Amino acid sequence: MISTDNGHKPSITTGELADLTKGILEGKNNIIISGVAQADFVKETEVTYAVNEKYVVKLLSRNVGCAIIPTTTSDDINFTFPVIKCANPYFAFALVLRYFQEKPLIPAEKIHKSAIIADSSSISANTIIEAYTTIGHNTKIGNSRIGPNCYIGNNVRIGENTSIAPNVTIRNGSIIGNNVVIHSGTVIGTDGYGFVFTNYKYEKIPQIGIVEIQDDVEIGSMVCIDRATIGKTVIGKGTKIDNLVQIGHNVVLGENCALVSQVGISGSTIVGDNCRFAGQAATSGHLTIGNNTTIGARGVATKDIPPNSYVSGFPSRPHKEEQKILASLPKLPELLKKVRKLEKELKKLQTTT
Repeated sequence: MISTDNGHKPSITTGELADLTKGILEGKNNIIISGVAQADFVKETEVTYAVNEKYVVKLLSRNVGCAIIPTTTSDDINFTFPVIKCANPYFAFALVLRYFQEKPLIPAEKIHKSAIIADSSSISANTIIEAYTTIGHNTKIGNSRIGPNCYIGNNVRIGENTSIAPNVTIRNGSIIGNNVVIHSGTVIGTDGYGFVFTNYKYEKIPQIGIVEIQDDVEIGSMVCIDRATIGKTVIGKGTKIDNLVQIGHNVVLGENCALVSQVGISGSTIVGDNCRFAGQAATSGHLTIGNNTTIGARGVATKDIPPNSYVSGFPSRPHKEEQKILASLPKLPELLKKVRKLEKELKKLQTTT
């Protein structure tokens, strides 16, 4: 097995791939694979994958080095290249991508000379802090990596094995757990949108709470997570947040939730575990969204949603009901014509009797 000084592994045998994915190899175990590729562009030195038999068949006409395919694939298909059968090819391919993913280089000096770190802060020995990053007072950072041009405020806590990309802002008092990934341009702990209208103007309500990001969370680029007015805004363990998401003050997101791009969660909403928000989905404030709920694309929850629901539309309603409504909309112009015609005929009947 070949490896470079920075930990990048540019090649692997088909036998080793089978071990890595815990799959069943059919074919030679000593074929050298040097990369990964999409099925349409795969080369004879690369590995690809197919999630069902329809896509497996398409691979037969391509120069494939190795393919990860479902265990349910028919035994009648004759492959001219090694295949690895896995129960979940998509997850197996993710493991392969992790293998080929190039690890970031470790700089010669772990704390760049341009970084500004308050004397009262505590930085673990193996923490990497890159150029022009500022770290405030009484902050504690575990063995993690802070990218360039970041701002970490006062009294922040960052755990172990956390990766913070360039140009991230983490405001005072925020708590970031272990194995967290925060991508570029995200702001954690900015003031919540709290104002009271009095005497014909808006008066600001001080936002003195914090944000807590629990372990194994990944947050995309340009995400804004507001600090609580009082107490905490919480992002639960294992939750994954896409780019351009807004999470209001005092929101509590449960564990293992998935929020796609441009989702907006209004203040003081409580979201259960294993919930999914499709693109541009949103909620009104002060709602409770039950466990295992899915809100479809552009769906807006305006009232509490019970557990195990699948809703969409604005206002949100059960998804199947929303589909029926959408399917009927194109028929409305013709239905209106028929109604008007019937009204005229009815009026004629009424005048002749």
